[in-house]
Amino acid sequence: MRPFGEYILTAEIGEGGMGKVFRAWKFSHEGFKKIIAIKILKSQKDLRFFINEAKISARFEHENVVKTIDFGRVGDEFFLAMEYIRGVNLREFMEVVKEVQIDIFLFIAEKILSAVEYIHRFEGKFLVHRDINPRNILISWTGGVKLTDFGITLPTRSEIDPFGKVGYTPPEILTGGRWSQLGDIWCVGVLFWEMLTSQRLFSGESREEVKKKILNSEIQPPSEINPLVPPELDKIVLKSLAKVPNLRYADIGEITESIKEFSRNKGIKPIFQDDFSAFIKDVFHKRIKEEEQKILSEERELAKLNIEKTGKAGGISLNTTGGISLNTKEKRRSKRKKDKPSLLSLSIRGIQSFALALGFLIGFTMGIVKSVLDIRDAQESFSKGMMLFREKNFREAKENFEKSLKITGIQEISDIITKIEMIKQ
Repeated sequence: MRPFGEYILTAEIGEGGMGKVFRAWKFSHEGFKKIIAIKILKSQKDLRFFINEAKISARFEHENVVKTIDFGRVGDEFFLAMEYIRGVNLREFMEVVKEVQIDIFLFIAEKILSAVEYIHRFEGKFLVHRDINPRNILISWTGGVKLTDFGITLPTRSEIDPFGKVGYTPPEILTGGRWSQLGDIWCVGVLFWEMLTSQRLFSGESREEVKKKILNSEIQPPSEINPLVPPELDKIVLKSLAKVPNLRYADIGEITESIKEFSRNKGIKPIFQDDFSAFIKDVFHKRIKEEEQKILSEERELAKLNIEKTGKAGGISLNTTGGISLNTKEKRRSKRKKDKPSLLSLSIRGIQSFALALGFLIGFTMGIVKSVLDIRDAQESFSKGMMLFREKNFREAKENFEKSLKITGIQEISDIITKIEMIKQ
């Protein structure tokens, strides 16, 4: 349990390629508290993807997409705060359930398709998720199904073209092609095949072995492994998994219609979220009880601490009595007014601290309308300006800050340039 800005981290609950995920608590006035999930960036080399995830996911509003709540930096650590899902991911679900019934498959499939279609149509940006895999599908105890992890969700014609887990990477990408929304359709096909068969479609002892299987192996119809799978579902899955992109469904909406048509023709009675929730609670009753006990224990421990808050949002720190106090913006603002430092007396160290805190804003405030290349150029100029400033090479530092300002238009960079000019005088 440790303070982290305005939050308290209580348990590590997961880890992905870019970050570690913690269960955390947000506190405010009059005893308000809320449980959330916080992902903390592991390496600065992934910062641009982390910023991308923050700024794009913050605008998503869909029942089958995990909500982003906050983004920021505490010390040297960048973080993303998201809604906390009490439940399991799809990989964990399949490992426990073993054989997924057709009506339950159809329920989960519909929710996944709804989420992916929303991402594909979002604001007409032609986004591609690029990392649809079972660990990025979350299933809640209340029967919700949500897509998460948007670190490499970028427009189709993005200047960079990353991919996620190799076992869920379409063949055209492995042979040097570029991502399109048809690639996400292939990923969905892999998910559906694995849900229907309770097996991994592509696995191996090395990445190279997995790649070879994706490129060269013939995909079995799910019904050859699970006889309960109707031939009509075989056709839907295998069409999604066509190695030639143009032979797949043209878009996610076509898969949705095919599945609905299959359900109608077979007379399969649809299940609803309450039905699915009842199934989840029956299968995972021990896991649910364990999680609730952990959360209740955390609440009790936090209740023992002296948590106080005055004013607006601020950071949390442990005080000498073992409690937790929150350092508010009002206190910091009051201290600044009391000290009344002039711009001329601003130290080099002060400008460095200000510049460092501003760095991540270059990516965050430019929005996805700017290319990743623009963001990178702005950040590189900004970083070079900081390095030259530390060396007291004010002239060249100013030139680099001006380059960054020209790309971003961020007013605070202009303020730094003004302060440099005053120091030079």
